[in-house]
Amino acid sequence: MSVEPHPNILTDHVMHGRTLFAALAVMLLAPGLGVAQLSDPSTYVRQIHKQFITREPTAYELQYWVDQMNRGMPPREVQAFVISSEAYFNRYQRNAKSWIGATFLQVERRNPNPGELDYWADRLRSLNDNRLMWTKEFLRLSADAT
Repeated sequence: MSVEPHPNILTDHVMHGRTLFAALAVMLLAPGLGVAQLSDPSTYVRQIHKQFITREPTAYELQYWVDQMNRGMPPREVQAFVISSEAYFNRYQRNAKSWIGATFLQVERRNPNPGELDYWADRLRSLNDNRLMWTKEFLRLSADAT
């Protein structure tokens, strides 16, 4: 599946493959979303944007992500793109450890311990600072642990 980068969120990303997951994992990863809301991609996109970027998506962003989900992109994939976006990274002054700590807190609902923070920072470096690849791995492992 090929996806054109979105100018506001995806300027630094390349999409690699698709991840399948259970609806339960999506609810755990996106607090506040119920099963009924998962059937409405626009509600999901708005929730993810507000949760991570702390703003509503633009009309273009909303349409782009809703179109992607209607074409089969799983919600977790949308979440990965938002978490790894420039907008979310910039919220943490482009500091990898701050971004990792915030992502950990949002997804796991707790702060990482120093060992976890060091592990995930090393993992990001080993991926050549590719935040999208890192985020997909982090979300997959978080869902596997639940």
